[in-house]
Amino acid sequence: MRNGSGPAHSLSRLLYCELSIRLLYSSVEACIGSTGCRNRHIVLRIWTTMKIILTKVFVDDPERALKFYTETLGFVKKNDVSAEGYRWLTVVSPDDRNGTELLLELNDNPVVQAYQEGIFEQGIPAASFGVEDVRAEYERLKAQGVEFMVEPTDLLDQVTIAVFDDTCGNLIQIQTLQK
Repeated sequence: MRNGSGPAHSLSRLLYCELSIRLLYSSVEACIGSTGCRNRHIVLRIWTTMKIILTKVFVDDPERALKFYTETLGFVKKNDVSAEGYRWLTVVSPDDRNGTELLLELNDNPVVQAYQEGIFEQGIPAASFGVEDVRAEYERLKAQGVEFMVEPTDLLDQVTIAVFDDTCGNLIQIQTLQK
């Protein structure tokens, strides 16, 4: 196992999380007991916020998917662990390496294959990624040979989208929200 992975790393992360929770709990107790604490709502909000930490797309070839998602789209590989015939392969945004991970999961299940083929045939994107400028990203990806099913399109004067084929069995939507 590489440094930073495996059971020892998982255990150390669990211990770190437990310690963080204990420290946070102590801070909340101290803040609640203090009459001058102005951050009570902020500290308590930490306990109630749910975050998306992992999402997935099914892929027909993990190696091709990794190459496309890193070299073409610009994500970076975060995890690549194999065990008992299963591969945990994730990528993240280079701007947020501790952010939401995208699992590139092999579609080796007939139900998954039917689902993936069905949404592809219906033109339904398997995932949606935010970009700064859809039109600029469209031009960048088109120059790299990416096949677009939907060219940049403005929706409701607030959202611009485009949809492309990820070469691994999925349609992916990119979008920009106008501010």
